[in-house]
Amino acid sequence: MTKDQMKRIMHQLMQGQSNGRSLQIFELITAINRATGLSIDNYRGTLGGVLEELEQKQYIRCAGTGNKMPIFFRGLEFDKWGEELGSQNSGGGTNGNNFIFNGAVGSVQTGTNAVSNVVQTFGGPDKGKLIEALRELQKDLASAIISEPTRTDLSEIAGETIVELNKDRPNQIKLTSSLNTIAQSIQTAASVLPAYQLLKVALTPFGISLP
Repeated sequence: MTKDQMKRIMHQLMQGQSNGRSLQIFELITAINRATGLSIDNYRGTLGGVLEELEQKQYIRCAGTGNKMPIFFRGLEFDKWGEELGSQNSGGGTNGNNFIFNGAVGSVQTGTNAVSNVVQTFGGPDKGKLIEALRELQKDLASAIISEPTRTDLSEIAGETIVELNKDRPNQIKLTSSLNTIAQSIQTAASVLPAYQLLKVALTPFGISLP
């Protein structure tokens, strides 16, 4: 896993976010893990160097350091980052590996001068069931006995995921990251979220398993 590959995955995630929406560290790690099949232990040091470099260039802005999980926002020079990646793409042919995401989320090509090669597979009755499950989750969250920040964040992510699923060409990296974030976050709250079982079934066709 190279630094350039990490940068491209992170840029795709942040580019898919609405302005002002943060990217959480576990969303980034999940996307990298699913794209490469690696675990954080295999690239922890490299990722730290990449994040430091991107922050120094003001491509990203990091918040929540110390005892808090880091979250990332677009930096002042975020657009320059996109131009930099675009100029690298125009420099030659396509290189790198073709990483396959598990489940029904298609593929993405990464590496130096890589070009994204996405096969859109979010569709059909499975997509409808997933949207229904996410809406039920939002209803449950309104009255669930969980912390207010968790309630607000999960409801916001679920809403954004529904919007993305309804697009003609959904951003599959963003969807993969968001769905994994939701799955990881609700595991400890299964007893207070009746929609848990519904969501568990709906996520299975997309390669995401809940216990």
